[in-house]
Amino acid sequence: MTKTNHHDDPPSADEYKRTLYDLRVQLVKLQNEVIRKGLRILVVLEGRDGAGKDGAIKRIVKNLSPRETRVVALAKPSDREESSWSCPICRSGARSSCSTAAGTTARG
Repeated sequence: MTKTNHHDDPPSADEYKRTLYDLRVQLVKLQNEVIRKGLRILVVLEGRDGAGKDGAIKRIVKNLSPRETRVVALAKPSDREESSWSCPICRSGARSSCSTAAGTTARG
């Protein structure tokens, strides 16, 4: 039996578009469920400048309700802030938030 790597056969353009559409539908369903249950979601994207965070956020929020979604760009945390978990947007009224922390790197 031969192992197949998923990169060997890239999806056709139609398969890719269909998969992307299905994922967007699932994301909107998730947002509706979060709103219905009164929950909140926080997504933090961390990476160096030019790492593609803005493009990722644009694609995530493209199909979400702008009244229920908030995008905030955070400055690089100070040494004191890095050692604690404090998130000012967690206290906001938005149901879901996407944040970027530019110029920082993930710790391993």
